[in-house]
Amino acid sequence: MADFSQPRWVIKAQSTGFDGKYNGDLVMKKYQSQKKYVAKINWKSILMVFFVILLFLLTTQFLLLNKTGEAIKGSISTSIAALDLPFVVYGDTYIGPAYTVGLIQCLNQQCSSSNLVATDNGLYPSITVENGTPTILYEKRIPTTGGPLGFYLMRCTDATCATTQTRALVALSYPLPAGTNQYFQSITTSPDGYPFIIFNGSEDTLLHTMKCHDEWCNSFTELTPTASITGTSGMDVEINSDGLPIFAAVPVLQVHKCQNPECSSTVQSVLDSSNEEKSQIDLVIGSDGLPIISYMETGVNFNPKIRVIKCLSIDCSTVAGTVTLGIGIHPKIVIERDGLPLIFISRSQTVEAIKCSALDCSGATTTTILSSSQNGYPITGQAALLGSDGKSIHIYAEKSPAAGTPETILANKCLSTGCATFSNYLIMQTPLNTTNIVLDADI
Repeated sequence: MADFSQPRWVIKAQSTGFDGKYNGDLVMKKYQSQKKYVAKINWKSILMVFFVILLFLLTTQFLLLNKTGEAIKGSISTSIAALDLPFVVYGDTYIGPAYTVGLIQCLNQQCSSSNLVATDNGLYPSITVENGTPTILYEKRIPTTGGPLGFYLMRCTDATCATTQTRALVALSYPLPAGTNQYFQSITTSPDGYPFIIFNGSEDTLLHTMKCHDEWCNSFTELTPTASITGTSGMDVEINSDGLPIFAAVPVLQVHKCQNPECSSTVQSVLDSSNEEKSQIDLVIGSDGLPIISYMETGVNFNPKIRVIKCLSIDCSTVAGTVTLGIGIHPKIVIERDGLPLIFISRSQTVEAIKCSALDCSGATTTTILSSSQNGYPITGQAALLGSDGKSIHIYAEKSPAAGTPETILANKCLSTGCATFSNYLIMQTPLNTTNIVLDADI
């Protein structure tokens, strides 16, 4: 039985807004009548809260169960960004009239339903996502002639990604300068929310850094690190555990640890200076806050091997050594929720998920998640990330050697740690009719 012998405070809920958020105040009132205290309940406010929550849940379900798989323009509000769903960008590596860069917005965690947001003429894209808004960096090309216009940015202009804009960032020369076979670049997001970019320039073939001071890089600081890399064949950049950029590039595997946000000073470490040709580099920050790097080493007679190096210091001046995972191409690393790396590699028509039992991958278990490609074509171009549901997703493309046959992008959604169980989904058929696709993804 309730004891009313002492004064009690009673909480009464005030009004709730129609944005689905509980934005009312909690009001405490004391009621006294003949030395008894009675709790009064505001049923009107409680019913209003109930109906607002019900309306929000019904709206969310409608968005997720849209059978057409298309974005419902004007009705999504900020729900796509709030759900932390993946974005995928694809692009060609072939200079010709068909090359295209495309931005895909996944409408669920497994990307079985998606929306092609925008396309442009271009090559070699990379992507970073900040607060649900993707920024794509790519090499813009002149249709039919193939001559580059420069590095361009593409960004969504609203929360639903219904519209995008592009802007020229860095001019490039054509034909390519001696000592490089293509332009490479990579993009990430600094702690201030603005892009940080690395690329090899056309005027000197050196690796450049660009710290943007706004979302569109209208203002930026561009620098060339001391002892920079020439004739690069791949690069990747991330934000280190100290909030400062760190990037790696090949053919001589070097790591540059920035000492400030603009990267005007770096600590350089050479990790692999062997004569073996290196490319397809991937850099992530491990669960211990230290970098992990994977790359392909071509070897003699194109016998490509996947190697992994675990840094033991924040600037990679000390490392655990090099681990060889076997023959393969296109390595992509995901740090899973157990804190250990999962590395996807492809071999012709197969894809393997290599689950490391230690951060340095000195022990690992291999699962073949694709024993034969869906259309019988080789695998090219991979991307991988950890979904906001804590499960990995692997994005890949099937190369089409037949002229006029579109290339296909698919997804493997892991259902368990290490991708021991998974489901496969078709994302889309691209308009590309060439030999390779570059893929990148972020969330």
